[in-house]
Amino acid sequence: MSDLLKGELEQLLCGRMGRPVRHLESVRSTNAEALAWAAGGAPEGALVVADEQTAGRGRWGRTWLSGREASLTFSLVLRPDTTPEELGLLPLTLGVAVADAIEELTSLDVSLKWPNDVTRDGRKLAGILVETRVEGNKVAAVVAGVGVNVAWMSHEIPDEIADRASSLAIELGSEPPTRVALIAAILSWFEPLYDSLLAGDGSEILERAMARSDLLGRQVIVRRPDGTELDGRAVRLLPNGALEIESGGALQAIDAGEIERVRPA
Repeated sequence: MSDLLKGELEQLLCGRMGRPVRHLESVRSTNAEALAWAAGGAPEGALVVADEQTAGRGRWGRTWLSGREASLTFSLVLRPDTTPEELGLLPLTLGVAVADAIEELTSLDVSLKWPNDVTRDGRKLAGILVETRVEGNKVAAVVAGVGVNVAWMSHEIPDEIADRASSLAIELGSEPPTRVALIAAILSWFEPLYDSLLAGDGSEILERAMARSDLLGRQVIVRRPDGTELDGRAVRLLPNGALEIESGGALQAIDAGEIERVRPA
């Protein structure tokens, strides 16, 4: 029996996030399902959660692998009254919430890898994908997707990601938290941070994200969306969610990119 029982989840939720809930046994993508629901009028806080995701999406068109009941995959509908530029910190806000929830339930020390991964000892535990629908210059809806590797065992991780992925079960060496407890904890941590972001105060989010960063002070190679690479030292996270890199004696802000390699400082 699935541990994602809708009734139990609704009992654990204590805020406005996660209401109403749409629980699916299998779906191609929770983000795609949530985007369609948002287009049909789903309110802020509406939640799509699935036992299995067969065609999940990661950043830059990648596939997010999600085995049946081995991962937590969910997407949240948000309707911030703001512009897209003011939501640059949203992926980091979610990252902080996911990291806090994992530590609360497992006592594992976890980190954030800019821009959207939660890691432990450099191996990915969770990923975040934020998709925005804009009308004019205002945000019509945002879908925030989260995937957490929960119950995968070492032999179940696909060979192509075995060297850079892990799960809560592997890191704990024991039974992981239930997915329903994990999602309730994530939403509980996320809601006050999201409210601060909408109020224009991202200082706490930024401070907590930098405290958890596994990149700052280290030499990194960043691949930009256009395929070019930048080699330099990760200096800090900026209020718009960008990563500041020192390269060749100059500071550059990277709004979008992928960390290709990390070296000691």
